[in-house]
Amino acid sequence: MKLRTLLLASAAVMFTTSAMAVDITNPFYLPAKGKFLSDTKIQMNRGKTDNGVTENEAKTSYAREELAYGVSDNFAVVLGIGNTFDYNRKEADNKSFYNNDHNFDYSIGVKYNYVNGKLLTQAGVTYRTADAETFTSNYYEDTETNERWLKALDGYVRVGYDMGCITPYTELTAWGELDRDANEQEYSWKLGVHKKWNKVAADAGVRYTFNETEDEGVDAGNGHNERVDLELAVDYLVNDNFSVGAYAKYYLGGDYKEEIDRKDIEYDRTIGLNAKVLF
Repeated sequence: MKLRTLLLASAAVMFTTSAMAVDITNPFYLPAKGKFLSDTKIQMNRGKTDNGVTENEAKTSYAREELAYGVSDNFAVVLGIGNTFDYNRKEADNKSFYNNDHNFDYSIGVKYNYVNGKLLTQAGVTYRTADAETFTSNYYEDTETNERWLKALDGYVRVGYDMGCITPYTELTAWGELDRDANEQEYSWKLGVHKKWNKVAADAGVRYTFNETEDEGVDAGNGHNERVDLELAVDYLVNDNFSVGAYAKYYLGGDYKEEIDRKDIEYDRTIGLNAKVLF
């Protein structure tokens, strides 16, 4: 009887480990050595701000493709390309903010996993760049904004605990501009939980973000901005190698203190669809 119980328990552990290995929606998942993971997203954002004098509304659509390659079972290289399109922003002077629907950004980064029993750790670093002139040369004329490519570096550390039924985790991120006078920085902290039932997986969390801005010009001033967002995601695993899902981000509140352009966010929400393929 004891041997039978031991065998059943061992089988359960093996099943749990296998399920974790093929849960491509898990925030700690990385493709195994020699494997590729494609992550395709398309999303829409709607937002409205009010600086006490004028109200600005923004409607943005964004598409992105990321391809991760497993150099080893715990280390992956990630390439990404995105495009901002169908942009509609009402400025006070009724001047178009973006030039067109072809606004590409590019990224290259690495991710590393470390597993110690049930304790899960993942860290990543990404370099991002975009040609600012293709985005906003109609709005920002002859300024540093359009003189050079935008360059930024971001990194994160994610720590979770595999409880079997759920995986609670926390994440710290840092983002900073490179090669610019302002060199803005942004940081965030997320508390989340991931859960998988057979073919369905869900992820929910709250993210706190704050940044420091350094404005330029005669009326320049520094700003310290804070916001809290609710992040939700639901995925359906068609099989071990393919999933489709939906995600959303909803602004809960914050405090914006930019001296030259104080803006209270009335609403800011994002909804998107994504598909992941492992091959």
